[in-house]
Amino acid sequence: MAEAAFLTTPDSGAASVLARLAAKEEARRAERAQRQQESAALSDPREDVDHHLSAFNKEHAALAARATAAAAAAAELASPSPRPDLQQEQQQGDPQQHRAALQQELEDILAGVADLEQSTSAASYYLPSYDLKQAAAALGDVRAAIETTRTALAPRRKFAFSRRPAAGTAAINTSVAEAAVSPVDQRLPLDQQGGQQQQQQQLQQQQQPSAYDLDLIASGHGLRGLHGAIIVRNADDLGGREFVLFDLEGCDVFLLGEMRALRAARLTRCRVYAGLVRGAAFVDSADGCTLAIAAQQVRVHHTTSCDLYLRAGSRPIIEACAGLRFAPLTDADLANLRLQGALTAAARLGEGDGGGDAGQELWRAVDDFGWVKATQSPNWAVLPEGERAAAPVPPPARTLDECAADNVLISPAAAAAVAAAVVAGGTVAAAKGAHE
Repeated sequence: MAEAAFLTTPDSGAASVLARLAAKEEARRAERAQRQQESAALSDPREDVDHHLSAFNKEHAALAARATAAAAAAAELASPSPRPDLQQEQQQGDPQQHRAALQQELEDILAGVADLEQSTSAASYYLPSYDLKQAAAALGDVRAAIETTRTALAPRRKFAFSRRPAAGTAAINTSVAEAAVSPVDQRLPLDQQGGQQQQQQQLQQQQQPSAYDLDLIASGHGLRGLHGAIIVRNADDLGGREFVLFDLEGCDVFLLGEMRALRAARLTRCRVYAGLVRGAAFVDSADGCTLAIAAQQVRVHHTTSCDLYLRAGSRPIIEACAGLRFAPLTDADLANLRLQGALTAAARLGEGDGGGDAGQELWRAVDDFGWVKATQSPNWAVLPEGERAAAPVPPPARTLDECAADNVLISPAAAAAVAAAVVAGGTVAAAKGAHE
């Protein structure tokens, strides 16, 4: 009996040890499961990378398909011998109505792209940088397709001889038709060859206004080639449409009303005050400018030494920029700009929709797509409070005759430029006396 008891004692001890180990393991599993449940309860479901990318791919595919269909419809509309079914449809309706409907479809697609860009920007704090760049490239392809279709839909301009302007005013008095076929500026030194030169030429080509932009400028919804002018556009002038700015130097531009979108390229030493932009505001190749913008989304490319005062509905995005400084566009600034009508809507910009940015100041939550390190990007900084300037009160809108009656100094070149800029009924405040 003693021997039997001796033989069973080790077995019972081992069983006890195994039981204790099993109990501890089960307790650990239960603790891990509880932590996972607590983490899932506290986490924001919108911060799921896979879920966001899946939704993005689905929406992007739908937008790309619509853009492809619109391009095909535009090609058929411009074809001298369209398909029989389309030809019958065109005979039953006004071709201009078909063209207008197709242009509206492009606007709707563009609005969808802007919404998708906004949601991606709002998720940028938890999305990997690679996925952000892929998303930006994919949406850029859709935008490029839309611009190509817009160009195909734009009415062809009739050829006409024009008198060559004087050298001193050539840049200002260039007509829209001449601007459409003007050669691209060659800014690259001749000794730079190869891929870098090709990339720079492609960049310059992208900075040129498209045929659609030229039509906007011709219809009074854009400015190009102005030097030393002060331009004021009120809400009635803007009409809630898109507005474009190209090749401005030393200008003060007040866009005091609602716009669907704003595009600005090649601005030098300008001051631009714009709001409210319901969609995206794009700035490309600006230098030494002050930009005060209230917009749902702000994107800045290839821009240097600029101060940006923003009221944004999503995180601002910069790429290939240097020397940018950011500050808030305050309620006092909006009041100075006489934007009381847009003040309430603009005040909602920057509140965020959750997504980790609720309660934060989005004007300073800048995403630099050219800086992937965890440290602060050297390409932008917060503008010190002591160096911030309040938005000015816009000058009263006056015609050129009223400016002359008040002895406002207007150089002939500036007068011609302003007259060309307001040909479609826009208002002009004055022209700075900057003689050529």
